[in-house]
Amino acid sequence: MIRPAACLALIAVLAVAACDGSDDAGPPKVSQKGKAFHPDSLDIAAGQTVVLHNDDTRTHNIRVFHPAMDFNSGSQKPGEDMRLTFEDAGTYFVTCGIHPRMELKVEVAPPDGKGADEAE
Repeated sequence: MIRPAACLALIAVLAVAACDGSDDAGPPKVSQKGKAFHPDSLDIAAGQTVVLHNDDTRTHNIRVFHPAMDFNSGSQKPGEDMRLTFEDAGTYFVTCGIHPRMELKVEVAPPDGKGADEAE
């Protein structure tokens, strides 16, 4: 029979081992619901990917018009994810081609950590 103190020690060791200290929560996620992006702004680093999830009951169409990125997702049905990778620093506006009032502002900092306005 295992003693309670030994069980607690084993649980503590396993819990610490599971927490390796890495902050790998995955890419930032943006929800589309009620004809809006939630959140409606993000600050990320160059090279980072953002996941846009359609939590709405409507179809959306992700659009980005920027010198560094011209993107058109086509139809994004309810429940679908779109992944966008922002390679270059700058300010990007992500919109919906179907619902033009939907807007997500993405501030992309260069990989060295300087602000987007300092990189240019």
